Amino acid sequence: MVGVWLDEQYLHKPHSALEKNITPLEAYRSEGTPIRHVSAEELAHAFLHSETRKVNKAGCISFQDEKYEVGINFV
Repeated sequence: MVGVWLDEQYLHKPHSALEKNITPLEAYRSEGTPIRHVSAEELAHAFLHSETRKVNKAGCISFQDEKYEVGINFV
């Protein structure tokens, strides 16, 4: 059902938020950056890693000297 809505209502109708009021599909196709495909082995390896992080009182974690909000529910 969502696929039908995406195809019929979203992808092919111009959006005022996009430059020149183009459709999302036109915006996607005009993007110059090629899609990078990864192998099944690379993908499996990427999900083998895990870390335990402590959420601060503001609902944030620190990763590589950057703060990321994960939500107050994790405090």
